Amino acid sequence: MGCVPGYPAQPHTLLTSILPECLVTLPRLGALPAATPTFMNHRPQTDPAQTKPEAPPGHDEDTETPLRLLLVEDNPAHAQLIIRIIKEQDLPTRIHHVYDGQTALDYLLRQGSYATAEQAPRPHVVLLNLYLPGVDGFEVLRTVKTSDALQSIPVIVLTSSASERDINRAYALHANSYLAKPLDFRGFEEMIIDLMNWLNWNYNTRL
Repeated sequence: MGCVPGYPAQPHTLLTSILPECLVTLPRLGALPAATPTFMNHRPQTDPAQTKPEAPPGHDEDTETPLRLLLVEDNPAHAQLIIRIIKEQDLPTRIHHVYDGQTALDYLLRQGSYATAEQAPRPHVVLLNLYLPGVDGFEVLRTVKTSDALQSIPVIVLTSSASERDINRAYALHANSYLAKPLDFRGFEEMIIDLMNWLNWNYNTRL
């Protein structure tokens, strides 16, 4: 899989550890167009991200398959697009989608309605938007990377912002990668496919 057409590979610090050619910091392109037919423009009544039931008590969540991905995205259209693309890839993935930073923290810290390991299995990777209602993505990132129990979980920032200030702040908080959402559908799709290919290569080596 090549890079997104039209964007030269300019790896940012730490980015080469994710995908040295493809997962690059892109110029500011803004949000995805709401009119794209693929998008859903309303919050689904039943979250389709729950692709498989949670593991039964007693499972070893460090060796259990499939890949567990926590998606923290407040835009329903973007979330549905990401989920659809991921489902089309070869890597079996269990996606848990939350719409805001506080719910993400509850899930990661196993508190509130996510008080047990069965309710909140540790994700193998977090895909994190930055500008969320209430608790923002920077605070979620800071909490993960300062927690002994969570800091080893890779956090990939996926956001519409390509400002140097946001990029620097995210890396200062130890984000594992920073991806700016392309404006066009094809560019966005190829970015998520490249990300899933990298996760597939890396996750399967642990099995």
